[in-house]
Amino acid sequence: MSGGPGARYGPAPGRHGLHRIRICTRDRWRCGICGGRIDPDLSPFVSDMAGSVDHVWPRWAGGGHDDGNLQAAHLRCNLAKGRRLRFEMAA
Repeated sequence: MSGGPGARYGPAPGRHGLHRIRICTRDRWRCGICGGRIDPDLSPFVSDMAGSVDHVWPRWAGGGHDDGNLQAAHLRCNLAKGRRLRFEMAA
């Protein structure tokens, strides 16, 4: 099998968790959607108020996965935003 470790099963365990922690720390554990505080002790597997990473400009609309297009968000807020652009949420 070619492609190295994780080629078939996705990234190594913990990679996305570390990315989430890095973005949330950068954003001082504040939700970029509602402005509320994100509790760093909550797990996204247990609470919808845990931190997640939101694409400010969605991937489907051409937004990249670079840090400049990512923000911390409560999982609940991120799921509610879904595939909408931010200005569409107020409408």
